[in-house]
Amino acid sequence: MRSILRRAALTAAILFIALPIAAFAGEPSAWIVPGAGYRWIPNELGVEPDGPQFGGILGVKIGSGWALEARGNFGTHDSASGTGSLDILHGEGNLTWFLGKGAIRPYLTGGAGAIRVSGSTSSAAPAAMASRGMPKTTQLASS
Repeated sequence: MRSILRRAALTAAILFIALPIAAFAGEPSAWIVPGAGYRWIPNELGVEPDGPQFGGILGVKIGSGWALEARGNFGTHDSASGTGSLDILHGEGNLTWFLGKGAIRPYLTGGAGAIRVSGSTSSAAPAAMASRGMPKTTQLASS
């Protein structure tokens, strides 16, 4: 329980720190975006199959509508048997294409990265992975 509260407090602090940055957002040449989410993993790993994850994105504009982004996140899953835990660290590099201009801009992104799974319940080695996505970005404020 203490771990969940600590993580929630850290996430809230990161979000409040990011708000002044968003207030000056026009067409930034670089950005830092904190994030959090919920992860579901296979039951075969012997840990609770779901849990929170925390991470972020570091992006740099490389041209009109194009950017390079480094994305990463971390999550811990408690053992299903009550002893040990599993840590999952994920990092990737993406090429992102922003479609259009304005406050709401959809984008296409793709890249490659790695996942490291470690802990007392796992003997898994790091794994390579590929990503793709089609979410949208929303500008929080205009200058």
